[in-house]
This record gives sequence, C-alpha cells and structure tokens, in this order.
Amino acid sequence: MAKDSALWTAKGEGRKLIEDLDELYERAKKARQPHEPQWLINLAFYLNKQWVLWNPASSRLIRPVVPSWRVMLTVNRVRSIVRTEYAKLTKQRPTIGVQPARSDPDAEAQAKGNEKILEYLWRPSGSDRATKSTLLWALITGTGFLKNYWDKFYGPVMTESGEHLGEVSVDGCSPFETYWDPLGEDVEDMQWCFHVKVRSGAYVLEKFDVEMDEQTINGEDTLEGRLGALEEKGYGNLSGILVKEFWERSSRKHPNGRYVVYAEDKVLYAGDNPYPKVQIPFIRVRHLPIPGKFYGDSVVTDLVDIQREYNKTYSQAVESKNLNLRPGLLAVRNQVRTPFTSQPGVLVEYDLIPGAPKPEPIVGKETPATFWRLLDRIEKDFMEVSGQHEVTHAQTGASGAKSGIAIAYLQEQDDTRLGPTSQDYEDAMERLETNKLRLGRQFYLEPRVGRIIGEDNTVEVFQFSREDIPEDVDVRVQAGSSLPQSRVARQEFIINLWHEKLIRDPRVALKMLEFGDVEGLYEDLEADMAQAERENETMQQLRVVVVEDWHNHPVHFGEHTRFMKSQEYERLPPDAQTLFRAHIAQHRQFEAADLMAAENAQGQPRQGAGFGAAVRSARPVPAIGGALGELEASLGLGGPVPGAQAPPGRATGGPGP
Repeated sequence: MAKDSALWTAKGEGRKLIEDLDELYERAKKARQPHEPQWLINLAFYLNKQWVLWNPASSRLIRPVVPSWRVMLTVNRVRSIVRTEYAKLTKQRPTIGVQPARSDPDAEAQAKGNEKILEYLWRPSGSDRATKSTLLWALITGTGFLKNYWDKFYGPVMTESGEHLGEVSVDGCSPFETYWDPLGEDVEDMQWCFHVKVRSGAYVLEKFDVEMDEQTINGEDTLEGRLGALEEKGYGNLSGILVKEFWERSSRKHPNGRYVVYAEDKVLYAGDNPYPKVQIPFIRVRHLPIPGKFYGDSVVTDLVDIQREYNKTYSQAVESKNLNLRPGLLAVRNQVRTPFTSQPGVLVEYDLIPGAPKPEPIVGKETPATFWRLLDRIEKDFMEVSGQHEVTHAQTGASGAKSGIAIAYLQEQDDTRLGPTSQDYEDAMERLETNKLRLGRQFYLEPRVGRIIGEDNTVEVFQFSREDIPEDVDVRVQAGSSLPQSRVARQEFIINLWHEKLIRDPRVALKMLEFGDVEGLYEDLEADMAQAERENETMQQLRVVVVEDWHNHPVHFGEHTRFMKSQEYERLPPDAQTLFRAHIAQHRQFEAADLMAAENAQGQPRQGAGFGAAVRSARPVPAIGGALGELEASLGLGGPVPGAQAPPGRATGGPGP
C-alpha cells in the first residue's frame, strides 16, 4: 500500500490530498493555540523553571532579565503536589471486569477468559507505561491521551525470518502532539483528528517502506523545541521527519472512514480506517473536567500564582539576610578606594577627607513579623487549593489524630478531591480495555498463548484466539477502585472480619493481612451467600438441610433471617416455617459453642463476636414441641451438635460445672 501511495503522490493526486488535510490541520492548530500558553507555563513550573513569563508577541516563554545580585530562589511546591497526586493514582491498578454477554455459565466462563486476556495484555501492550505517562500529562496540563492500535511489527515471532504476528499496543500521548476537530466536545464527538510526531528516517522506512531524508524541523512545531526557551537557548531545532497521521470516522462521503499518513510532500499511507469498531483510536484523560470544553484543566493552573508569590517572598527573605550580613557602605563620593566584599577580614582603604565622616555600614532593618505570617498564609493556600493537608503527607498537624484508622480516615477525606480525576481515569480505562479486546477480536487470526500470575503466585498458561472474544464485549471498571486505599485500614477491616468469624481459615486471614487484599474474600462470601440461598429454596420444599460445622454460620444466619422477614416466607405452610426455625436454631448452637470455647480459652468474655448480643447472651434454646420436636430429634438438636467442639472442662452434651 505504501508503494502505491508513493506512486499516487508522484501522479500529483497526493498533493491535493495533503493540501486538503493541511487545511484541516491548521484549523485544529488554531483552535488549540489559546490553551498552549497555560500548558507550557504549568510544564515549566513542574520542571523547576518558575521564573518565566509568557510573551504573547513571540508566543514563547521568556526569562526576565534582572541584575545578577537579585535572588531568584525556587522552592518547588508544585512538583511535590503533582507527585503526591500521581503516586496516589498509580498506587494501584483499577479493578477491571468483563460483563458476560448473557446470564448463562458459558457466557460467564467466556467473560472470565476475557479478563485473563486483559491481564496478560497489560504489560506486552505497553498499558502500564502508557497509562502512567498519560496520567502525568493530565495532572500537569489538564489533559492526556491514550492511543491504542494494532502494531503488526510487534508481538510473537511467527517465522524464522523474524516476521511478527502483531500485537495490541498502547501509547501515552501529550496534548502537544494531538490536534482535534474544533467542533467536538468529546472524543466520541470528533469527526477527525491528527497525531503529529517527529520520527526518524529509520522509523518511516520500517513502517511505511519509504526512504526519506531527515530534515531540520522548526522548533516551534515540537514540544522539545518550544521548551528550549526554558534553558535560555531559544527554540531548539530537531533533525527528523514530521509525520502527520490523520484519522477520520465513517461518514456519507467516506463510508469506511479514512486513515492517511503523510510527511512533507509524500503520502506514506492512504486508505480506509483500519479499525471499524474503534474509529478514533484515542482516549482522553482529564484532571479537572470543564463543562462544555474538550480540554480539561489542572490544579497546577491554580497554584502558579501562589508559587510565584512563594518564590518571591522567599527570595526577598534571602535578600534581606544577605543585606544584613553584607551591608552597604555609606561614604562620600570617591572616598573608598578598596572594593567592598563579604570576604572575612577584608581591609577597606579610604581617603580621609577633612570635615567628611568616615565610611560606615548601612544598617538594615529587622524583617517584620508580618513577613513570616505571610509565608504561613501562603503555605495554607497551597494546602487549601491543592486539597493536600498535613495528614496527606503523614503529618497529623492540628488534627492531633494518633490512631492509624483515624489518620487513614483523614487521608481518605483529602483523597476525595481526586474523585473527578479518578472517575475520568476509570472511564478511560473502560474504553481502553474494551478497545483492546475489539482489536484482538479483529486481528488475532492465529491462536495465542498467554501467561499470567494466578492464585498462590503460580504461573497460569492458557490459549486464546479471536473466537474467544465476543463481538459485543463489555468491560467495566469498579467505581472508586483507582483511588488509593489505606493498607492499615484494610488490615484492621480484615481483623474485624476474623473476630466476627466471617473469615474462618487462619491461612486466608494471614495472607490478606500480609498484602492488605480483600478482593478474594468477597468471592468466598458470595459462595457462602449462594449456598444459604440454595438452602432457602430446599427448605421451602419441606426438605431438611443438615447444618455442618464448616458452614459460615454468621453468613447463613443473615441470609436465612433475611428471607424469613419476607412475605414469601409468611405464605409458607407452618411445617416449612418450623423447618426454618429449627435450622436457624442449629446455626445458633454451633456459633454459641464456638463462642464459649473462645471465651474459656481467653479466660474472659470477648466482645464483638458472633451474631452480636443475641448470641452473647447464650440463652438456652427453648424446647420445641410438635412437628418441630420431631425435626429436632431427626437433626440431633436435643443432643450434641455434630462436629462441634466442646469448651474445655465441659461435657459435649451436658451443662458445665
């Protein structure tokens, strides 16, 4: 296709295409220009180049010319705040799940298999690196982009000649290298977009089979060049090839969409959009969404003026210190012959002029207390604007909190400021993971072998192909899963679950305490709840369900009593209701036996265990007569509970001493 495009260019048809696309490119470039000054300022402040101003005449950042003795100190609080937000959002990966297409076992198994495919693709596709890069761009400038595409030059090697099978790939893109249709407010609304990047001649030859000489590129067209002003070098010129990718959705004029790649006066590729299910292969991530605007904003924008005043105030404090340590000399003109310096023991010579006073130092004034109160006020402004208080940085401050749970709670309150960012990030992850599966469905023509770390840190190897991915695949991200969760609070939660006997296996509890992970616990609890629900259905049919000692009695008790509060239970015949009450009584006997064993082992009653006060009272279960008495006898409720451990010093079936 690339060779045909080159011939097409030679015929002159490509020249008209490039002219038409460049017209769209200039339109998008003009629409983006109002946002660029703030992006560059924010980036400069993050990069510790904070004594800069935007010059609208030259459309560049400049550094003011000041005397050499002026102190221009930079205490970069912006980078600290960005790093904290970045660390919180990248501390854990969002919890990703694939929704089954139908409510049947086959569809559920297929969804589980697709989750394994996504887990396998996370690192080979570059998702880890790309998402972190995109998040950092979003935190600094307000907007970052993920680009997901099929790279036919990547993936497993298919032949001895080194030909690759191709693989789903993900790149992180800055807002400086993408240009968007000015009429859209979301990526889904965009009819077209450009991705412009400086590439090497080797890249163009490898990807498009076209030889091109690298040229000197104007620094105004690249981010690297525009940042040259921060190093006082002006625009830096790069050597390479400015490659422009054009993506267009399907329309009446172009039913299959368009994908065009060109550089200078050559069309490197021109054809239909290769991704009919994806169309525009970019996903936007914003820090602070703005209603009605495509680009988001960043908290750095709000911190720029505060940071400037902070630097200025600190610099003035240093200048005041320098002036007091090295005061100026007050002397008659031409009286002092030795240049005055701050060198220790310096000898200052002067000409004695009759009637004129000898040179004397100019004594500076002490810095007023209001000056230091201003610095304290600026410190508080940083906290209020950024939403990061002392507790965010592991300092209790004025709160005085000492408990780990209390500190974790305060930190969680600070993290609520990241809610809009995490929601936008999670939405982006849903689109990204969905698109990855759609690309896999389209391009996985040969079976693949995936390897992931399964349960108990064992390597799980599985095979998959395009047929394993449904056409209408649907990926969901658990809401709030991208926000950090306190490990201390999670461990405290696990300990409470152990005390309440919702976790019954000590090995499971220790494993969760080590990693602070409770996700696997919910699957076990769901299995216990499902078992109790099946028992409800069985007992409605007047069939006895035997209670085993290994059952999760608190969960079963909760599910059974929840059903007994329903109208459906009230409509059951008396024998069925009696069966439920007998079943509940047996669960209580098991739990009471466990509770008494624990109390005797510890030598005192333990609060907060079992079902609560109803179980702690350990009241004897009243005698049950009639039909329930027969059920009681058949279930052994009148004697020892099968499988129950008797407390020390107490007979299995009789009362204690």
